[in-house]
Amino acid sequence: MLKARVRWYLPQMRTLTVAVVLIMVLPALIVSVGSAQSNHNLRWGKDVGDEITYVLQRKVLDPSFAQYFADYAPFITRVSEGQKVIAKVTYLSPIPTTINASIEMPRSNCTLIRENDSETLTEGFSMVVIPTGDWNFTTEVGNYTGVEGLTLVNDENEWGTVMEGTFQVLIFTVMFHWEMRYEKVNGTLNYMRVNVDMSGNDIIDVVFAQWHPGMDTVLPGELQLLTIVLGSAVGVAVVVVCYIIWRRHRRASFEAQTPVSQ
Repeated sequence: MLKARVRWYLPQMRTLTVAVVLIMVLPALIVSVGSAQSNHNLRWGKDVGDEITYVLQRKVLDPSFAQYFADYAPFITRVSEGQKVIAKVTYLSPIPTTINASIEMPRSNCTLIRENDSETLTEGFSMVVIPTGDWNFTTEVGNYTGVEGLTLVNDENEWGTVMEGTFQVLIFTVMFHWEMRYEKVNGTLNYMRVNVDMSGNDIIDVVFAQWHPGMDTVLPGELQLLTIVLGSAVGVAVVVVCYIIWRRHRRASFEAQTPVSQ
């Protein structure tokens, strides 16, 4: 009789034990989930598979600089002025609940395809799409304020940066301008311009813009104040200096690990 009662109580005790454990654990789980609050409102404005059309509106690129320019925008050397490029979104990383440094920002990849012949120009290009929804947070986590020569673009429709500077190379005054602007509505690159001017003469002037029906595919040429025949040594010096400045800016903007204020 005693054994029979024990056999009857054991399953009941197991059930009671499980119930007690759940009663004790569930509130802790609920508190844990509820406490993981997001410190941002970022979201993707595009989906994998979406396509954005761009056009190379201007291409002034001295052959001496092509190899250096190709370091961060290799497709430019394979597109002619006025040609269109299709950017196809191939990857959007998950957006973390909390982000405390720029290296934790979600990343995107796009494949760039020349429109006229469907030739793949580059894969894994990450400058086309960035998260939207919280541009103040993007500014803060990117550590954009306080960078010498950098101006922040943050109006009703666009967010971006303009990096400008001037320096001397031998007897020449070199001015550079690097501009990136994104549409706030969906986080897509809207306008990119890279310009290097040497004493009034453009040695690099590239305008890559999101194309919409009715837009010009080629911009009017700008007046060149001076015609300069560049020696290879001078050309290399200019690009090396611009490249160093650009790399420092890029490191400060995209790889800084400055914590976000909570």
